[in-house]
Amino acid sequence: MLCHGVFDVLHPGHHRHLAYARSRADVLVCSVTSDRCADQKGPYRPHVPQDMRVACLTMLDIVDYVVV
Repeated sequence: MLCHGVFDVLHPGHHRHLAYARSRADVLVCSVTSDRCADQKGPYRPHVPQDMRVACLTMLDIVDYVVV
């Protein structure tokens, strides 16, 4: 299953969403919106650089792969 988002400031709602997605699939892939695209959401976005957002998702045991 693929879940996509900016994942800028990972919060419990993200974890709930990802855990549910993982429960419905054997493999969970998260795609992260790049910094270049996320900056269109408003000033000072994203708050967390893309490399750090990827690192945070990679640390979650329920996530198998992370792509930008």
